[in-house]
Amino acid sequence: MRFIFLWFTTCILTSWRQKILHNQIDRGISNSRLLSDRHQRKRSVVKNFWIVAGLLMMLQPVLHVVLVVGMFTTFLSFMYLDEC
Repeated sequence: MRFIFLWFTTCILTSWRQKILHNQIDRGISNSRLLSDRHQRKRSVVKNFWIVAGLLMMLQPVLHVVLVVGMFTTFLSFMYLDEC
């Protein structure tokens, strides 16, 4: 089993990562937006959204409440981070 895992990580994942990195370099994708102060502040706000949502989920540990709060928080997080 260990041999299969090592083979998978060295052969398959390495070539997969190289293809992804090559495609990103070709397209000119930069991560400067992710490193900006504005984006870091947004990520900290989203983290606070998730902390509050987690507290709400712990207060009402019922499946339908957890699912609704989780989906709403996911939508809110994507909406807030995608905002221009």
